[in-house]
Amino acid sequence: MPDNARVCLITFGATVQIHELSGATEYPRSLVLRGSSEITPQMIQQQMRHMDRYVCSFSDAEFSITSIIEELGFDAWPAPKGHRNLRCTGAAISAASSVLEVVAPQTGSLVLTFLSGVCTEGPGKVVDTSRANMMRPHADVRDKTAAAQYWDASCAFYEKVMHQMVRHGHSLNVFVACLDQVGVAEMKPAIQCSGGVLLGCESWTAPHFLSSLSRFFKSREGVNVLEAGLNATFDVITSPSWKVAGVIGQCVGTGKKSNSIAEVEIGMGGTCQWTSSLLDSASTLAVY
Repeated sequence: MPDNARVCLITFGATVQIHELSGATEYPRSLVLRGSSEITPQMIQQQMRHMDRYVCSFSDAEFSITSIIEELGFDAWPAPKGHRNLRCTGAAISAASSVLEVVAPQTGSLVLTFLSGVCTEGPGKVVDTSRANMMRPHADVRDKTAAAQYWDASCAFYEKVMHQMVRHGHSLNVFVACLDQVGVAEMKPAIQCSGGVLLGCESWTAPHFLSSLSRFFKSREGVNVLEAGLNATFDVITSPSWKVAGVIGQCVGTGKKSNSIAEVEIGMGGTCQWTSSLLDSASTLAVY
């Protein structure tokens, strides 16, 4: 990661904790927020009075981040027997998106989400904590059974997060180390439309996971910046005899209008301009 990259560390379980990475105190402190509801930019502005304590350059915060991660323990609200842990993934992602909206509006930025379990609390909830309630398979989503009772609300929440992130050029990237489902299907719109990356494996220490993560942070040769391009926007301008029907790929339309737009839509159409918050050498976009 580039030394001058500005970073913020958020951990979550039953609650969301935004950690102080710099400041006068030598003891670790964090802002604790409820995991049962969405965390908005207005809440962040009201609660985080000293933003420079929570967001600072990676070179200044590397030691603090390493120490906090090494000292992470089990959640303060342990799960009873026969229940899943409380995990407010959606609230934590909304907190990260809101922090970026406050400190880096209209600036290419990345949200890196590391998951080892399913969301069981707050917005984006996938399943109840009781293990008597099974995770929804695709058949339950298709047939809209009781096992998929949170599907519509979760998808709507992540679509809202997607629009918030894409509007400011931010990308949601998800890294998973788990043998069970974690609710990625609900997150798909936010990951895909923001140009994000999804990487899954069975262990955080798996060699292929570590090598892939290292490649994600690969820097340009001789320059201390990521190879990836952030907050990219492109227009399609055609001659009078041609029209653009749409784009298929990791992007979202901005709604810009012109005489180049076709009446029939393919993929994401109805516009002549699209934006992607993250592009790399493997990104592919098809224009019709």
